[in-house]
Amino acid sequence: MDSRTLRFFRNANPDIDLPSSFGSKWTDNEEKQLLDEIAQNIDTQIIAEKHGRTLGGINSRIREIAYKMHISNFTVDKITELTGLTKEQINEIVERRERYKQEKKERNLNSQKNTNTIATEHILHIKQHNYDDDINKIKKQLNTIESKIDRLFDLLKTLEVV
Repeated sequence: MDSRTLRFFRNANPDIDLPSSFGSKWTDNEEKQLLDEIAQNIDTQIIAEKHGRTLGGINSRIREIAYKMHISNFTVDKITELTGLTKEQINEIVERRERYKQEKKERNLNSQKNTNTIATEHILHIKQHNYDDDINKIKKQLNTIESKIDRLFDLLKTLEVV
């Protein structure tokens, strides 16, 4: 959580006594310590107090670590062993993350399509505008030519050539 968001949260919730590390970035050492404490079966509330984090922050970080392990090709059994999460919880974490990634990808594609559609319409509009300008120039040139031909015929009539 960035400092502005943290400051806003603290100002908006003055009655809540937030832990000292609330909203702070997790270090690699802190994550290793968290996994060691889980391996020692230390209660998560005690872990939260030791880390200066909320219980939700601890649980969220455990899920984050589990997902990182999943994408690093750890087996579900190994993730369960290291994080204390059940296989069902790990599967749910993975499914949610994958679904979120897919939805984000689709939103980006739709956004890109919309951007491309708008750009294409803009280009077509510009081309149409250019064609209209070109057609108007050609019409003026034709009118000029027609007028000159008319004068030429008038001249030829005067000379009685026609």
